[in-house]
Amino acid sequence: MQEFIQKFYRVVKDIPDHLKPSQANILDKFIKAVDGHLTYVLKDKTPSTLVEAKETAMEVEENI
Repeated sequence: MQEFIQKFYRVVKDIPDHLKPSQANILDKFIKAVDGHLTYVLKDKTPSTLVEAKETAMEVEENI
């Protein structure tokens, strides 16, 4: 999960500012891009920021 998160952040960082989607859109893409079961867990937890989603994903993966 840590590797996925690092790659996701790198991709988002590399998007030019004038093309960068909103934070809500980035959060939605992150939730949809993680592993199937984790997607449902994140949708259920409804994180409001990418940082919250990242922390929740890490926490859930540690508990699996």
